Amino acid sequence: MGQAIRELGWKRSDVVVSTKIFWGGPGPNDKGLSRKNIIEGTKASLKRLDRESVDVIYCHRPDSSSLIEETVRAMNYVIDHEIVEEIRLAVVGRLGSKSWIGKESEGK
Repeated sequence: MGQAIRELGWKRSDVVVSTKIFWGGPGPNDKGLSRKNIIEGTKASLKRLDRESVDVIYCHRPDSSSLIEETVRAMNYVIDHEIVEEIRLAVVGRLGSKSWIGKESEGK
């Protein structure tokens, strides 16, 4: 992606580059929305895209094995370190997915 943008002579401000996080490698920490996977998965995506940062990162799906607080802190980290400009939660497919955020934060 980065090479194509350079070869086409596009300005960085002319494109929106996004990636999504959830699936990774076969290891137990290589998937989901844990801090480790968000940070390392985003960096791996940047390497594949040949970019220093992306504009938007999508959380591909809810992760019941990671606390929402851990996910939010990791997202803040990638924003604070200028790796990502914006975070989006992609709620696609299952109707029950929308309730994930509410259930995680109830009673806190």
